[in-house]
Amino acid sequence: MSESGLGGDQEMVRFDLNGSPVEIRVFIDEPLSQVLRRLGESTVRESCAVGLCGCCTALVDGKSVSTCLYWAAMADGTRIETLSGLTSDERVTALQGSIAKHGAAQCGYCTPGMVMTALELFDAGEQSTKEIEAHMNGNLCRCACYPEMRCAIKDALATANKSLET
Repeated sequence: MSESGLGGDQEMVRFDLNGSPVEIRVFIDEPLSQVLRRLGESTVRESCAVGLCGCCTALVDGKSVSTCLYWAAMADGTRIETLSGLTSDERVTALQGSIAKHGAAQCGYCTPGMVMTALELFDAGEQSTKEIEAHMNGNLCRCACYPEMRCAIKDALATANKSLET
């Protein structure tokens, strides 16, 4: 159901955002990151706008997505999760605690995207440092906290894996 408006063609999309249904009119060429920001999602940060930095990462149907490259019109019928919607998620709590413990965040701008990307690793179990590094490759940190972030993620995964064993 498309309409033409002053800004170009628009389309009504419906998706689940952090457990709540959303119905919003979007431009057909509007990135999901901009729509999420319009909806008040401050943890989705658009930095590079070309999919290189990972700051705008959200989970779309459980997979990490650079929302600056994902057209909002494609989100119709999906389940979208942002960091602000996962505050009580045990995985997020474990990651945040480990990030603090390892001093893996300085300015914190990249941290929401890092956490959202790292969430996918919890389903795979404990990972090697090389596997974590490869998975997190699309996330940039201007403060260069990469070694600390890898340690924090590895530690959180190990802790989660041990709690599953007991």
